[in-house]
Amino acid sequence: MIEIIRNWKKKRQDHKQAEHEKLLVELAEMVDKRRAELLQREREG
Repeated sequence: MIEIIRNWKKKRQDHKQAEHEKLLVELAEMVDKRRAELLQREREG
């Protein structure tokens, strides 16, 4: 029984971590895109 609970907790943690990593990747992509836009604007301006 304890083993089942341990496995369940681990799966939940892995899932949370995967969600977290996905959010971090999305955030990094948004920042990169924004930075590129600002650099482009500086060059044009």
